[in-house]
Amino acid sequence: MSKLEKFKNLAHAALDPVITDEPVAALSREPEVFGLHGTERLKGARFIPIDRISPDAIQPRKHFPEKSLQELTASIAAHGVLQPLTVSHNRAGDSFTIVTGERRWRAARRAGLTQLPCIILNELTDQERFYHQLVENLQRDDITPFEEADAFRVLAEKFHLKHEQIAQIVGKSRTYVTKTIGLARVPESVRRLCAQRGIASREHFTILAQQKTEPAMLVLLEKLAQHGNDVRTARQVVRSPRSRERKSRPFEFRYRSREYTVQVRFIKHKASKREIVHALTEALNSLDNE
Repeated sequence: MSKLEKFKNLAHAALDPVITDEPVAALSREPEVFGLHGTERLKGARFIPIDRISPDAIQPRKHFPEKSLQELTASIAAHGVLQPLTVSHNRAGDSFTIVTGERRWRAARRAGLTQLPCIILNELTDQERFYHQLVENLQRDDITPFEEADAFRVLAEKFHLKHEQIAQIVGKSRTYVTKTIGLARVPESVRRLCAQRGIASREHFTILAQQKTEPAMLVLLEKLAQHGNDVRTARQVVRSPRSRERKSRPFEFRYRSREYTVQVRFIKHKASKREIVHALTEALNSLDNE
């Protein structure tokens, strides 16, 4: 089975997970309800002590907006956790690692909950766990371009998926995936500065990622602070008169010795070795006509 086929199977499993029957603590009895004909009971959900649950270090989602977290904390304090987390069991420490639901876990801790409803997945490899997390995160509306870029880069570098395969997984074009992975080269210091200044658009990040070094990215951000943070201004700053002048400068070939200098200037901006030789040959042949 290819990695792409395996991912698609895991994507379905994220919505209909395979459950382990390892007992932890039974859920309270389901109240009597009507209309259960043709439905199926979900097995394997358990209440697990919150101090036995910990987040996953390779979770694609790294940022949890404070306002959103506060709102979820208030909701959980009033109504509890309505949607179970998915976790995997660690036999070594008899603990659980969050597969999906870290935001709910964070809010529940703030709300003072001592246990959480969880669905325990069978033992997962790092790759399988990451795939589950990626499925959930890509379904969120608030995933940031940088989080998406970092997730795509992990798929490409750690799990050796080609850009075309990632594109099929996420339902995007290969060009979109390639450009998004390019955003991952923006360092954390630049990302923090963008967040502090309210710069959050993919267009801004794309322009930043096109700068070759971190200092160049910081210089661009300082220029934006002086002239405006909109995308149009960013493009104008990058295409400054100096850069346009540099791009329009004619191409020159020079050869210098102690006795003389040979120089050929082309009208265009670039010339191949073959074109330089041809130009010099024509110059030598013109001597016969003098």
